Amino acid sequence: PGSGDTRIPMGALIRRAQDLGVITPETAQAVQGITVMRNLAARGRVSEVSEERARDYLALVGAVLFALG
Repeated sequence: PGSGDTRIPMGALIRRAQDLGVITPETAQAVQGITVMRNLAARGRVSEVSEERARDYLALVGAVLFALG
């Protein structure tokens, strides 16, 4: 990241969106869950990624899409 980097941590974005009333607390929690699972998949060992975790991730994504729709 360079000096012009404007990235904001996902947790801060989620809290801000909830504080502004853009998303509900339930949606914020679901998005946070997706973020945690994504980070585990991206940074975890291959042995930590299972079919069950993938299905859990898809269920969370579906819940967020439903909540936003």
